[in-house]
Amino acid sequence: MGVRSAVLGDARRRSLSRRIVFAMQPGARKWYEQLDEAFQGGRWQDVVDLVEATILRRRLYLTPIAYTKLAQSYTHLGLLSQARASLERGARTFPRNVPLSRAQGELEMVVGDWPRAVRAWSAFDKKDDPGQSRIDSFPKRGSDFTWFDQSWTELANHWPQSPKGSGIEPESHARVMVRVTETLRAVGADDAAMLMAERVLTSRPRNPDLVAHACGTILRLAKVGPPSAVIADLVDKFPSPEVCAYAQRVNDGEQLLTDLTARFPLAEYEMRILSIRRGSGLAGAIYAGQLWNESAIHDEALRLSRRDHWPEGSASKDLVSWSAWHQSRRFSRGRGRLLGIDDDDVARAVFHNVKHELAIKIPIDRIADEIARTHNGLPIMVELPSLSVKYLAPYPSSRFGPHYLYDALRRKGLPVYFVRFPNEVVVGKTESGSVRPKGPTVSAGSMGSGLKPANRTWSSLPEKTSDLVVTSGIRSVVGLTERIDGGVVLNSGAPLKAYAYDRSFRQGWQYEVHSSVHPRGGFTKLVIPTETSDAWIDSGAGIVRQKPIPGEMVDAALSVGRWPLESWHDLLAQAVMPYFTEVVDRARVQMERWGTTDVHIGDYLYVEPALVSAVAVQRGAKIHVWPHSSNPVHVPWHAKHRISTVRAVTRAGVRQWESQMPNVRVIHDPSLLVTPNEVQVPWIADAPVSLVLVGGRPIMRNLPILDLETHEQLYRDFFASLEPLVSAGRLQVYFKPRGMSGENEAWLESVVGRTADWKPVLEHPMRMNLPNPVLGSVSVGSTALIEGVSRGIPGLIIRESQVRDYLALEAGSLPVFTSLEAVDWLESHVSQGAWEAWREQQVSWLETELAP
Repeated sequence: MGVRSAVLGDARRRSLSRRIVFAMQPGARKWYEQLDEAFQGGRWQDVVDLVEATILRRRLYLTPIAYTKLAQSYTHLGLLSQARASLERGARTFPRNVPLSRAQGELEMVVGDWPRAVRAWSAFDKKDDPGQSRIDSFPKRGSDFTWFDQSWTELANHWPQSPKGSGIEPESHARVMVRVTETLRAVGADDAAMLMAERVLTSRPRNPDLVAHACGTILRLAKVGPPSAVIADLVDKFPSPEVCAYAQRVNDGEQLLTDLTARFPLAEYEMRILSIRRGSGLAGAIYAGQLWNESAIHDEALRLSRRDHWPEGSASKDLVSWSAWHQSRRFSRGRGRLLGIDDDDVARAVFHNVKHELAIKIPIDRIADEIARTHNGLPIMVELPSLSVKYLAPYPSSRFGPHYLYDALRRKGLPVYFVRFPNEVVVGKTESGSVRPKGPTVSAGSMGSGLKPANRTWSSLPEKTSDLVVTSGIRSVVGLTERIDGGVVLNSGAPLKAYAYDRSFRQGWQYEVHSSVHPRGGFTKLVIPTETSDAWIDSGAGIVRQKPIPGEMVDAALSVGRWPLESWHDLLAQAVMPYFTEVVDRARVQMERWGTTDVHIGDYLYVEPALVSAVAVQRGAKIHVWPHSSNPVHVPWHAKHRISTVRAVTRAGVRQWESQMPNVRVIHDPSLLVTPNEVQVPWIADAPVSLVLVGGRPIMRNLPILDLETHEQLYRDFFASLEPLVSAGRLQVYFKPRGMSGENEAWLESVVGRTADWKPVLEHPMRMNLPNPVLGSVSVGSTALIEGVSRGIPGLIIRESQVRDYLALEAGSLPVFTSLEAVDWLESHVSQGAWEAWREQQVSWLETELAP
């Protein structure tokens, strides 16, 4: 009894005990497998029946995830009040469970009950583990429920001015406001972040820490004039003693800029890091100047691209890919012999990584030219987002841009500093042999974009091992293995799952893997230590510069390290060549053991297929190329004389390969991607047409690959023209986002607002279940349109300018309309007869295009 009381008396132990009890109950594992199978299959009512029956009969203790899945299923069924009740019931059972608390906040974002959302996120703030390493912000978009960045702006607009009547404690209210402000900044909602920061100053004007944070946010976001004007405006609007004191500390911070200006010229080898305590007046002085963080870099890249008409978005050829191939071949000269393969094979192996880096480096080099042209002699501050950064990360998630900018400005002889804003700045110890105290250490480790695969459990090798499948970028690995009757499947990087860009459910892998050629160790890391040369403190009577004393806490410290002087290609070689060497060595050993005679790779050039096929050719094996998508991808850069067969999805794709490789056998195999469905989407009477616009990719990191001005204006014009059909109830507009690497919900919100009352839809076109659907894409075509037609969903392209369209289809296969033509066409096809005739026409075309 005493043990039971002890367990039940502590909520955290009680939660743990229930999980243990659940795991030990007979039938629990089988029940949970049934629940997971129903949930993954989208059988929402089955999930509800399973969980509710278990709760009613008290047969099992439920885990928090069961309550979350129950709430998610109710949401899919449109039963939002039941979803809320499920989470509340789970929270009562597990009162300290952080994921359940987060799910409650997310659900209120979906419902749009903003007072409840305020209370939910305040409750989450209390439960969120303060010991975790995180930015002081909430999740940026939905994880358990479907909502996106713009919901934070809505929440900010409905945030109560004071805690009175909100059901939140005053201190908690202010703290949560600060976290919301940080979140708004992180998602690029600058106006809403400014509004929230001003509300912090209004509601808590006497709290020095909150005042410093709010004022710092305003200084970062203000675009009304010079720093002195921004600070003066702050004091006029919020004349509390704390705001005035902060403004004075910012003005005093100009002494820091004076000291830094006097330090130049910059030695060729130097890397300078300025560490400034977050919330200090010195930080405010930097905020009030021009701080080059990732957001500022992105905005400037778009401004320059529009002003200077950057060619990547309007050229008839893919200039980014051709530049990447040129750089890859330069990089590979002489390096092939180090691996025992041809130089061009090394170029193919590094091509994908180089292209991703160029998407970051090209615009930053142009920004550096602009900064040099307009420089006024003051120090240039580049914000260092982290002391540890991943090199060769996929371009959407790369954080290497500030390093490229620092290097470009350093090479031009400009006074540039890295700047970081830790919560505390403490001078390090003096190490033996050093004159100065230790400063921060910067490291850059290779992430290997498209290299390291997800962890997979290996299956035993098949009996037939002469075929080797390198899965990187292959659209249908299952279709491939069926056609070759087995073979060794490598656990390769950049694999594709069955439903690309489908965020509506968690997908598993449809094929087994048998081995790997990846090194077991990590990637080479570049480490740059620094020593602290100067320090500053806010003495109360101004900013004072002093000699750094080990262990002393200061307001700012300047540390200097040795920037690597090697070329970009030399640093790239340090990052990837040890990895490449081990891949090649392991591939040789394994192929000899397996007796490999045929190697199957995707038509997108990634590291493993390039290196493994290079080794395979040396042993006389044949190379077979399989599709990445409906359109052939890297046709011009494959080793044409080595390829035995190529498979393509469409007739137009077949011709592309044949024109480049007339001596290679090209096989038309459309069923690797789509086959016309026997059961097609029916017309539903008394329901509007569902127009689903599929997001594309107009930009790679900071580099536009479309004419953004024209492209975004076309979106605005088209959505505005759709409004009468939407208002009349004849049309419902949906938007299918392209993951986070292309056009997503937040991007569309920034371009068209809420025009045409559009809604996001996250399902893949092969899984969508909307009434009377029509698929469309803006400016360029999409494979999703082909997949849609295979289900009997008609499609169209909206285009008003010359673009480089990658979709491999016959001209005229899909209708291409201007904005007004598309609206007229849609208006004339909202009846059953017209919609079905349109559908039948496209199904007939698809059968012709896909017929072997």
